Amino acid sequence: MIGAVSSRVQFDNWFKGVFEQRWGSSVLGDVVGYALFPGGKRLRALLSVAVCEDLGGDSGDAMWGAAAIECLHIASLIHDDLPCLDNDVLRRGQPTCHVQFSESAALLAGDALISWAFELGLASPTGSEAICRILSVAFSALCRGQYLEVAQDKLRELDSTRAVSSDEVAKLKTGALFAGSLQVGAIASGIDEGALLAMLGNLGEGFGVLFQAKDDRDDGDRLLVSEVCRSSPRNELDGLFTSAHDISVRNFKSTYRVMMKALDLS
Repeated sequence: MIGAVSSRVQFDNWFKGVFEQRWGSSVLGDVVGYALFPGGKRLRALLSVAVCEDLGGDSGDAMWGAAAIECLHIASLIHDDLPCLDNDVLRRGQPTCHVQFSESAALLAGDALISWAFELGLASPTGSEAICRILSVAFSALCRGQYLEVAQDKLRELDSTRAVSSDEVAKLKTGALFAGSLQVGAIASGIDEGALLAMLGNLGEGFGVLFQAKDDRDDGDRLLVSEVCRSSPRNELDGLFTSAHDISVRNFKSTYRVMMKALDLS
């Protein structure tokens, strides 16, 4: 069974070793490393490992895809912090990349992380091509979600029928990478079943909406919280896993526990 703290430390130690081999002491590597370490809760990576374990796979095989997902996630944060988007000056208690270095350095570091994600995916000992396909689909959806978020006002001006709900944005901007995390973990376990991957995609998207609503509340952005009231997130999460079990006839105990902790329900 996965233990959140020990697994995060284990993943970070492994990730740092791979990072040093790839980037060494290069100048751009300094910027990339600044964004990657420390890396927060590593929730997406932990979910990849948890799913792999739940499906009977080796957690070591899940590390490559988990690291790839983390690279895409961190790249999206670097770019999201830029002045042309959110113009944030702090991230996890330290200056954002463009503040610490420069806008050009931050932009290129994000680009480098996107590229490295696919290198990591190709290095996976199991299902490397399938993992890279999942990475591509997930990051493309994330970009669409970010665009919809920043372009909402313009879309309403052009055509009110093109406006989308915050749930739809959350499924793309947040849920897509969670879906990819779960699917990559399944591939790493050696399982490549279309129905199972589709079910995990739905589970990840649903969890993404719950997680984004929690994140919005924590940030005090109550106007951005999903329109659907999230008064019973535990019930909603339980419902997602009940559906997952009904479809797959599998239990995802480790995955459930990681999600519960992420929503502060454990």
